Amino acid sequence: MELFYRRLRSGNLPRGPLPTPDEAIAELGGVPSPSHVVPGSWPQHVSGGPQRVRDMLEVMAADLGAEEIVVQDLISRRDDRIRSYGLLADAFALTARTPVPAV
Repeated sequence: MELFYRRLRSGNLPRGPLPTPDEAIAELGGVPSPSHVVPGSWPQHVSGGPQRVRDMLEVMAADLGAEEIVVQDLISRRDDRIRSYGLLADAFALTARTPVPAV
């Protein structure tokens, strides 16, 4: 996310596949610092370890009185995306649900 917003601000938002984590870290010059959230003041994006992300999302949901959170990501590889969602689900102690068939 950090690289996306850096590119967006510079007007250099290339088309094509998302960079891999290694490519993004190289372009950023290192691993970015985790995001910080305080009540009433949110960053453009949320990043950090599972518990840190959970804490930030809970602050944001509490500020809004939200009962549900939708996550959008810019993760290039499917396996990494699934792992990220799994870490987030574990941080929130979520369990898998059986999908409801379409009517």
